[in-house]
Order: sequence, then C-alpha cells, then structure tokens
Amino acid sequence: IDITTANVFILNVEGPSAAIALDALPSGAAGMDVTFIIKGDATAVLSFETSDFNFTGTAPTITQSGTDLLRCVCDGTSLYCNVTQDLS
Repeated sequence: IDITTANVFILNVEGPSAAIALDALPSGAAGMDVTFIIKGDATAVLSFETSDFNFTGTAPTITQSGTDLLRCVCDGTSLYCNVTQDLS
C-alpha cells in the first residue's frame, strides 16, 4: 500500500492468507494519519508486516464476517496503530 495516494483505504479480505505491507515510506510521511477499513469474509485472516505496523501487544486478529477500523499515525519509518473491532 502506498500511503501517499490517500489517507483512507478500504480492504476487502477474502480467504485465509491475506497480508498487508507498505511501500517504502516517503520523506515527509512523519505525522501522517492513515485509516484502514477492513472488511473480512467468513474465512478472513490478515497478517500485518511487523516492520511496518506496530500495535500494543500483538497484532489484532481481524473480525471474520465483520468490519474493523485500524487507525494509524506514521513516525516516518513505521505506523503506530490502534484497532476498533466488529463494527456494525
């Protein structure tokens, strides 16, 4: 994903082997806010590239057959993220 193209991304996750990683972060990315709306099907499993995404504790397990909201801020090298899960 290239976070310079937008600040909101909708990800439709279908199946058990999806992964999310970032393109190289551009100069000036520090301070950017990025939101991912993640919609999972009944078998959805999404892994996060650990060098790109940082969470409190471990990376979240996305909601199968549901919608999660991942909000991140960039420090110029990584995203620091918080997740709200199982939105209606």
